[in-house]
Amino acid sequence: AAGANGVHLPADGLPLPRIRAAAPRGTRVGVSTHSAAEAIRAIEEQADVVVIGPIFQTPSKTSYGPPLGTRSLEDLPPRGAHGAEVFAIGGIDESRLEELARFGDRISGVAAVRLVQHAADPRAVVERIGRL
Repeated sequence: AAGANGVHLPADGLPLPRIRAAAPRGTRVGVSTHSAAEAIRAIEEQADVVVIGPIFQTPSKTSYGPPLGTRSLEDLPPRGAHGAEVFAIGGIDESRLEELARFGDRISGVAAVRLVQHAADPRAVVERIGRL
C-alpha cells in the first residue's frame, strides 16, 4: 500500500505467507527471528532476508532472552539450499568476526550497528568485514 520495494517483519509480526499473497510480485520480505527454528521456518516460507539473533549478549536485545550463541547458526541450512540471505545480529564486535566467518556456508553476513557506529574508522571496519 505504501509503494515500498520491501518490508521487514518482526518475529511476532504478520505471517510471511499472508504478506506474500498481498504484496506485489517482486516485493522483498525480511523477517527477524530469535531461534534457529524460527529462521528455518522463515527460509522455508521463502523470506528474502532472515535476521537471526541475538547471537551474543547485547544491551538492545535483552528482552529477547539469553543470547543464542553460534550453536544456533550450525542448525541453519546451507546457503546453497535456499534463496534467502541470512544475517547474524546481536553483540557482534570485531573480536567475534573470525568466529562468525566459519559459518559462511550458513550465513550471508552480519548486521552490526554498534560495530560500525562506534568505530573510529567505520570504512575500515566495513572493509575488514568484507574480507571475511
